[in-house]
Amino acid sequence: MKKSELKASIKEEIIEILSEATPEEIEAQKELNAELEKTKELQDDLSEEYAADKFNVNVFGYQTKYYKVCPGAKSFMDKVVAGTYGDVDKEKAIRLAKLHDVLFLLELRSLKDPQYANNVIKDAEYVAKTIKNQVSSMGIPVADVSYVDNHVEIIKDAAIKAINLSDLMEDEEPTTAQLKGASKDSVATIANKLQQTTKEMKSTVNKWKRSEGEEKQKLRDKLLKLTNIKKELESML
Repeated sequence: MKKSELKASIKEEIIEILSEATPEEIEAQKELNAELEKTKELQDDLSEEYAADKFNVNVFGYQTKYYKVCPGAKSFMDKVVAGTYGDVDKEKAIRLAKLHDVLFLLELRSLKDPQYANNVIKDAEYVAKTIKNQVSSMGIPVADVSYVDNHVEIIKDAAIKAINLSDLMEDEEPTTAQLKGASKDSVATIANKLQQTTKEMKSTVNKWKRSEGEEKQKLRDKLLKLTNIKKELESML
């Protein structure tokens, strides 16, 4: 299958899954499709390295591409193909295999580009959730694909690198360019909120550096949310 056909096929498969999705899920899928368009260059770079090999699986005719990043996924799909879970719907199995490829491709791209990682966190969470729902609908224990959560965490960790710590100065002030076009009242309010957010980010970063385990993950998630708030405030000035 050509790379362009693979990308189109993945998009079509996910859209089919969403045939009875909620408006929120459909909107999330639109964003994911946009990000898939951005993966073409990465796909070109990696297609040869991640072609059919001992790390990947042929799932009823569909050859996975990026399972090298997750031995657990290969082991799981090997069981699906071998009939360990009984007779499965082949179309659903292929769809499941493709969804894994989407998640792993998002991860690979994220490790190369922290800013990209920051932009696709919701997409990765959505794909992981869709994988779990697909597995459940096939009568397979969801616990057997718990590894997908780890890959979402990897993407979140990669996103932290996109935060420019030099921007987290407590006395940060909006630039002249940022002040243009904003009313005096709104500038004062937004600038104050921006300073508060920046101060909180700096404090959170310091705590994050010293923390471990679950606490570190919570602080990382908080930092990512604060980063998005900071960007939104800056865009308003």
